[in-house]
Amino acid sequence: MEGTILKSLTEIRFGVKSELFANDIHRLLKTLGIISTLTFAPRIKQKSGQHRVHIYRKENFIKFKEIGFSIPFLEERFEQLMKKYKIAENSGGSPR
Repeated sequence: MEGTILKSLTEIRFGVKSELFANDIHRLLKTLGIISTLTFAPRIKQKSGQHRVHIYRKENFIKFKEIGFSIPFLEERFEQLMKKYKIAENSGGSPR
């Protein structure tokens, strides 16, 4: 699984090859109150594509704070996203 935050700071995205795994992530996020969408991105030069889980909107980013990232680059980008949407450090989610 790959996770990223777009440079535009408008989306958190996870990509996996398995449709079942993508659906599991989608359902898990839903249990945490995080609304996400699922898409499939075919690969022209490969047999398989990538199933993607997308998270948008400030209220979902606030709830995502409970999960967070463990990779320093993504932690930093998530902090930038929080600043862009004026999300306070102590709003929503629980500290890690």
